[in-house]
Amino acid sequence: MRLPLLLCVLALAGSPSLTQAKAPPAASPEAPCPSDRHEKVPVDPESVVDRMLSQPVVDVLPFGGAMTRPERIRGELPRYTPEALAARVEGTMLLQCTVHVTGEVNDCRVLKPLKYLERDVLKAVESWRFKPATLNGKPVPVRYTLTVEMKLPSTR
Repeated sequence: MRLPLLLCVLALAGSPSLTQAKAPPAASPEAPCPSDRHEKVPVDPESVVDRMLSQPVVDVLPFGGAMTRPERIRGELPRYTPEALAARVEGTMLLQCTVHVTGEVNDCRVLKPLKYLERDVLKAVESWRFKPATLNGKPVPVRYTLTVEMKLPSTR
């Protein structure tokens, strides 16, 4: 993924249009062109490449193989919405989320929805914290399928 971006940066960095860009003529002689207000900054391709290569690449892995499962360690359970209570919605909601090495959850996608509950379940799940998945004893970020069971509260 870095290579196409790197090639694009290098191609643009050598282009005179980046450092010598001319603004199009203004609509009227009195009105200044908006691009005249910004200073043109020359791009040093070597510093751009050095910055890109110094940043760690974090690939999110699909869960499986010899990985240990991420384990939820805290977070509130989803709450029923008034609409879901009135419609007596129960069941299993499936989400695919990224669980990071820090235990944070984000980038969730609903695989199996439950009517009137999607937004509240997503909000709750993204507040959860996990013990991260591990591979060869080291924490790794993973795409993981989470199962959320929703049961109506008893009315006793």
